[in-house]
Amino acid sequence: MLMDVSKIKYHHIKDYVRRRAIFLSISLVVIISAIFLFVIFQYSQVESSIRHYITAYGFIAIFVIAFFLDAIEQPIGPELPLLAGIASGLDVIGVAVFTILGSSLASFLSYYLGRKYGDYGFRKIYGDKLYYKWRERYLKRSELVLALAALTPVPFVLICWISGIFRMKFLYFVFFGTVVRAAKIVMYAYLIDFIL
Repeated sequence: MLMDVSKIKYHHIKDYVRRRAIFLSISLVVIISAIFLFVIFQYSQVESSIRHYITAYGFIAIFVIAFFLDAIEQPIGPELPLLAGIASGLDVIGVAVFTILGSSLASFLSYYLGRKYGDYGFRKIYGDKLYYKWRERYLKRSELVLALAALTPVPFVLICWISGIFRMKFLYFVFFGTVVRAAKIVMYAYLIDFIL
């Protein structure tokens, strides 16, 4: 009789944790979607605010804006503060360095959050079998996926979370994520400076 009660309690706790993980996942998706939609519909206002802060606060604003743009999944990347900083007359190298620092710190944060909290929620929602199946598939091509996300408009934040969730080696993450992204930012900085 005691065994039946403990199984029932365990089942209720497991069910509660699963429902809680699903609720938190849905909440996160809703918040990210709301931010994404706000940025899309208020793009000109967001862009003018970014330009204003960069003109007023310089390199610190570039760092903070690049950090938040790469920490929150939304359609604007760190190229916008890069462009605004160079267009406002700041030193190209300084703008590139502060953009890289902000972007890299946000990438490390996303990786850490995925590594620390993501696999637990993923396993609770999808189960261990699916987790290990997807993890194996991702890790076979993780360097390519991460490098492509760092270079293209693919949602980089999401790939950083997934890299953490599936326990990609940190040194691989640093090289294929942040170093490749830094090279892209430097290339864009000199291209923007050349055009302007």
